[in-house]
Amino acid sequence: MLVYYMYHRRISTAIVFMILFTVIEVVFASIAWKVFGENLWGKLNELFAAEEIAASEVDATIERSSQYNTDEEVEEDDDDDAYLTEE
Repeated sequence: MLVYYMYHRRISTAIVFMILFTVIEVVFASIAWKVFGENLWGKLNELFAAEEIAASEVDATIERSSQYNTDEEVEEDDDDDAYLTEE
């Protein structure tokens, strides 16, 4: 019976099978998301939130340390550039 429809009604059979395939894929994808995805998504959000907090703390530390530069450090920077100039 299926062979008859696949041979004589090719387009309608193909459309039915494509729709059936899509429905089955969506159903199983939603089941997989409920079982695995929501838990994994929560863990990834926590991980990225922790990385953002750590990065902002590092940036704040760098900004605070750059405020306390001394003149000696500036003079050392000038000495480093001396080899680039002609005397």
